[in-house]
Amino acid sequence: GDVYKRQYMGRTMWSGLGFGEFYNQPAQKVLDICNKHRSVNGGIMKITDIITYYNRNNREPISKYDVTAALQTMNKLGTGCSILRNEYVCTVPFSLSDDSQELMNVAEEVGYVSARVMQEKRRWEVDRFEAKIRVLVQDCLLYTS
Repeated sequence: GDVYKRQYMGRTMWSGLGFGEFYNQPAQKVLDICNKHRSVNGGIMKITDIITYYNRNNREPISKYDVTAALQTMNKLGTGCSILRNEYVCTVPFSLSDDSQELMNVAEEVGYVSARVMQEKRRWEVDRFEAKIRVLVQDCLLYTS
């Protein structure tokens, strides 16, 4: 009887939801890192950068698998975080149209994006580019320099 009570009393909300305590603290720290850098990256951060920041400030290092598992743990609670292309953590509402995704892909491929680049690479008209880029800049997914 006593053993059962001690085991049950030691359970947390996390273990009651089907995942152990292991990812509780790393998940919280990962979200803290993402939130601290949101003003710089618009809420989209490379997993490798998260790992670097985390491991620099914690005794127990984490891996890409740990970041993914921790965020999946948090998503069960409805945090709204998502992992994009198995490379980025997104902590803002994120839904890109096909055109917006194309702009992001070209920006990543070339290092920047412009109406001319999109015309050359995807045969876009200037009006189409300007309409889509405005939304991405407004949502802090791309920035102008």
